[in-house]
Amino acid sequence: MFPGGKKLLDQVPTFVFLLGCIVLLILHIGNVFAKVHDPGIWEEKRRGFVDFHNAIFFPGKFLLEGGNPYGTEYVSQQPDQRGYPLFPPHSLLMHLPFALASIEVSRHLYVIFQLIMLITLIGLIVNTLEMANPTRGYWMIGLLVLSTIPFYMHFHLGQLTLQIAVGAIAAIRYAKARPILSGMALAIAAFKPQFGVPIALLMLARGDWKPVLLGGSFATLISFGVIGWIAMQVGPDKFIADLRQNYFSLDQHPEVGSALENHRRIDLYPVAERLNRGPLPSWTKIATTLSMLAIATIAIFRRLRLPNPAPRATRNWETTLILLTTIACVYHSFYDAIVLVWPALLLIGDSNIHKRWPKFLVVGLIIFVCYNGFSLNFFLERVGRDGSAAWLVAASTSSLAVIAAWSIALWQCLFTNGPGSQAKPTVSTNSSHGRRPHLNRSSSL
Repeated sequence: MFPGGKKLLDQVPTFVFLLGCIVLLILHIGNVFAKVHDPGIWEEKRRGFVDFHNAIFFPGKFLLEGGNPYGTEYVSQQPDQRGYPLFPPHSLLMHLPFALASIEVSRHLYVIFQLIMLITLIGLIVNTLEMANPTRGYWMIGLLVLSTIPFYMHFHLGQLTLQIAVGAIAAIRYAKARPILSGMALAIAAFKPQFGVPIALLMLARGDWKPVLLGGSFATLISFGVIGWIAMQVGPDKFIADLRQNYFSLDQHPEVGSALENHRRIDLYPVAERLNRGPLPSWTKIATTLSMLAIATIAIFRRLRLPNPAPRATRNWETTLILLTTIACVYHSFYDAIVLVWPALLLIGDSNIHKRWPKFLVVGLIIFVCYNGFSLNFFLERVGRDGSAAWLVAASTSSLAVIAAWSIALWQCLFTNGPGSQAKPTVSTNSSHGRRPHLNRSSSL
């Protein structure tokens, strides 16, 4: 905990945190319904549920009608004329129940579902922190999550991030103890491949092959079932052609293809494009992703080759590195930063970390990302037109904070408790039954 922070929080009654959660929830729900996006009429200031419409409701409706949500016919019939994002088919199937009702009813059902996911997310985080008063901690963390800009954007747009954050945290948290649960959670995190794939690769580097295998099999089997059903409806050749066309259309979309026109991105690549003042060759995207994943994989895999088991402090740095790498290495927007709340709280509550300044700095950078107003429209519109130097700097602040936090976490994983810095072995004085003294090399957890 930060110096003096615990004493200050202890003076705040629990009902204040509870009341804060209730007030913020009411404000979030009122705001999203007051600014509901009207399908077919694009207004920048009325984007409530827009991602729910375009990534869950309308694709599901089209699938139920026997169409291919990945195809060009879907785009021509979709009210906003937007293609279905390239989410895996198992994501489409899991969210299909929301397409069974009218759009008005489905919005209300999705809000209820999001509240359930929020409760689950907070419960998972509290469970990992070993708090003395879990009930009080629950409302404190709830207030923290509800007050962040990523949660506001997620809830307002009707995004999928909460269920993915629950999946990501559960996959990492239970990989060793409950691999089946971890595998199912990883399949949920893979609703967005930019979450599922990096997390799976870094879990493999940590030796968690069983949940990765189970999660990959689970997601693949369901996805192939959905693909087979769609192919039966439209024909295999047409399905493949439509999928290819969807990919190129999405890649050229201004909110995806050009970082100069998408100030909501918080990964590394937009910074490179903004410094270049224009798009970079397409191969640089893959090179950026693979490079960051390779570096993080080496750092995590190195832990397996140490003679001592990784202490708790190192495991928390590994968790932090896994999630920061996931966010930094490939396309991610503001709302995806919700998942970073967990590693920040792990580091705050970890008294086993002897060097405090690295964890305080990483936590501070994550807090900055979660409350950074410099990259929002209301600020960017005041610093100048798109592409100006001030705009480029302001739009890149979150990405730079993520990269800085990633660099510190990487350093800690590489050099904390590594060769030459391991705890000195202690000699056991237990000589009962005539046993000779032995070295105890296990680290205290």
